[in-house]
Amino acid sequence: MKSILTWFMESSLKDSPTAKITHRGTINQQNGDDVSFAVSSMLGRRNTQENASAIETELRATDTVGGIIHDVLPGHALFAVFDGHGTGFASTYVSTHLVSTLCKQHDFVMYSKKFFAYVNNPQSKSKKKGNVEKSRAVERGAQDDTVELRTHLEDAIKRTMIELDASMLREITASRRDQHEKKRSHTSCDIKHEDLYDEFDTGTTAVIVILTPQYIICANLGDSRAILQRGDMTVTSLSNDHKPNNKDEAMRIHNAGGMIIGGTIGGRLAVSRGLGDFAFKHTASVLCAADGKNSKIDDYVHTENQMVTSVPEISTLERQADDKFIVVACDGIWDVFSNENCANLISTIFDEGECSVSLACEEVLDQCYAKGSLDNMTAILIKFRSQDIGSGGGVMKRRRQRLRKG
Repeated sequence: MKSILTWFMESSLKDSPTAKITHRGTINQQNGDDVSFAVSSMLGRRNTQENASAIETELRATDTVGGIIHDVLPGHALFAVFDGHGTGFASTYVSTHLVSTLCKQHDFVMYSKKFFAYVNNPQSKSKKKGNVEKSRAVERGAQDDTVELRTHLEDAIKRTMIELDASMLREITASRRDQHEKKRSHTSCDIKHEDLYDEFDTGTTAVIVILTPQYIICANLGDSRAILQRGDMTVTSLSNDHKPNNKDEAMRIHNAGGMIIGGTIGGRLAVSRGLGDFAFKHTASVLCAADGKNSKIDDYVHTENQMVTSVPEISTLERQADDKFIVVACDGIWDVFSNENCANLISTIFDEGECSVSLACEEVLDQCYAKGSLDNMTAILIKFRSQDIGSGGGVMKRRRQRLRKG
């Protein structure tokens, strides 16, 4: 798999809040409709980096029952940003295990099997087309088939979040138990276990975008966000922020016995959905939900009814020829930029002649820092072929102008 994972900044960057870690890449498609992308992270005005990200351009199902690894799904890619709180443990853990957990899900295996069955169908009129073009033509086949494929993929994402929550809980519990054992034996704990001791109160948001030949699928937990620029003026929000004061979120929190104080849960947590944050969850139910043993405990709490739920909100849009770009970012971006302002900035950068997606992505972070963002910043920029590039000096010209101004 071609994966890009980013999490903690190297210690050498801690003295430079505007230093960035940036990666870029291209999703090659046989019809020439290539997609370029970049991810950039900045420490910002924080002492530690608690964000993480994950990008996978070679998604392939892993059939754990048959021990079979499927072929790479053509025209598919995954992009995700995680904004941790408390420490960076949760965001790092989820970014590391997201893709492998998704690809082994039964629904993802079924999606892969059915997708390739349609692609390789000898009756398909698209048999002589390129692989990605075949994929797109197949997905646009019978409506029932398309809905079935979509449902498999969406269910796989939901199940992935539930299993990641449980596996992280097991990791934390085992580490805390190990620490207690070491303390009882008067053995000093290493740094890892000292860090993990307090991880029961830490967690992370998750915003995930999966591209297929036909769809843009976004799954969201928390207040990280994804937007789509379509055409010249249309900015579409792919996700909704999950805040405790939101009507539906507040009802679930109150029903679970929680209190909302100053827009937070119990005066401590500013998001109402996420991974981790086990101090706000019935942990036995978290484990049972992942194991499929809901009836094993009398006081079982369904995942969707937890005070802080790990069930993502999923939106799906059909891809269009005039899709320009997608931004997937943490709230360090959205604290100072509205959806429209962020999209306008990126459009302007491209109009000014910037052809480098990585430089455009970095400029978004620089502008957020200049506007006073107080948080870590991580952003992924995904550019489609329909995005035009103007003429001019681009981001480097902007940087030279800033240097001259001092």
